[in-house]
Amino acid sequence: MEGPSTATSANAQRPVSECAEAAASARLRGATARLAARWIALRSLLVGSLATLFDVGTLTLLVHGLRVDPRLASLPALSLGVGLQFVGNKLFAFQDRRPNWGRQGAQFLAVEVLGVGCNLGLFHLAVSLTALPIIPLRLVITSAVYFGICLPLGAKIFRAPSALGRDSLA
Repeated sequence: MEGPSTATSANAQRPVSECAEAAASARLRGATARLAARWIALRSLLVGSLATLFDVGTLTLLVHGLRVDPRLASLPALSLGVGLQFVGNKLFAFQDRRPNWGRQGAQFLAVEVLGVGCNLGLFHLAVSLTALPIIPLRLVITSAVYFGICLPLGAKIFRAPSALGRDSLA
């Protein structure tokens, strides 16, 4: 009959304190990774909020100040927000200091072209079909597109410094 001291698994050969220490270390790494991801998400939310303020502010100025049709004012307002979002996410949210501006910019632009297209189409549809105020419409539509499309795809473009390997710093 085989007793506990003759178990054949690799972990059975390790002292209990080593196993407990390894498990605690793994839990700590997992908690640290979750905290880092939440911090990145918070910073990205701040960047997105600032970009939205610029977008909505520009839209408001063009529509109410200069009497531009909301459907025509939408593109320049969104463009300003997108530019701010790229720089803010790269440098602040993800703290990505790699010199890959061109490649990342092209990838970000591809994601944002999709996002801007969705924003323009949904905004045009909403303005055409409803009499709801344009600013709440813009906020709802922009938020839905950002959280549903742009953030999940855009997060693949930038990596936080802790996620970078030594060879990916070039």
